[in-house]
Amino acid sequence: MILSIAIFSSILSNNITNAKNNLIAYGNTQVNQLNIPDIAKNKINKKINDKLSPNNTKISNNNSLHNSKIKIPNKNINEIKLNAYKSALNKVNLATGSKNITLPEPIKNKLDVNINNAINKKEKQINISIAKFLKTFKKHIKNKLKN
Repeated sequence: MILSIAIFSSILSNNITNAKNNLIAYGNTQVNQLNIPDIAKNKINKKINDKLSPNNTKISNNNSLHNSKIKIPNKNINEIKLNAYKSALNKVNLATGSKNITLPEPIKNKLDVNINNAINKKEKQINISIAKFLKTFKKHIKNKLKN
């Protein structure tokens, strides 16, 4: 009797490990096909690997994939703005032939608004793609659990 329980639990453990590995491979493949930046793909793949790792035996309320929203760091936003300012200055310098022109505040403010709007729009698109993926992935997991 004890031997049969040991064999059963060993087989069950192997099946769970194989199922987790298959889900990780499926999830990573699906994430890599999403039209989102690589940094977002890497974040989601890492989360999938961590949460579904066969070594992860913890059961907790935090063991889900729902916290996968992407927020562009302020450091990157500042770099984007700086590049936009430089680009605008280059255009002005080329048009006027002068090299000592600075951007007026109204133009800087308009650039800021346009950049912030573009960043917010891109973040929203990325997060919608992530949410759709997670919904599909969770359905896939549930279907696998039923089989």
